Amino acid sequence: NAWPQMFAGAAWGDPISTGSIIACALAPVLGIALLRSKPGFAVIPMRRWAYAIYPLHFLMLLGVRAVLEGV
Repeated sequence: NAWPQMFAGAAWGDPISTGSIIACALAPVLGIALLRSKPGFAVIPMRRWAYAIYPLHFLMLLGVRAVLEGV
């Protein structure tokens, strides 16, 4: 739980901490608004094929992390 560190960082004026607090505060409202809206395009149902997305996105994040650590 990183709330104490985020609040401490925001108190010192850290923009990352402030942005993360704002993102955490807005996420539920934006999520509910997104669920209640009807998009102008067809949404593909997530069926069994979607199970492949879960491990693949972790591999993608691992690759991004490796690239950023090499910089």
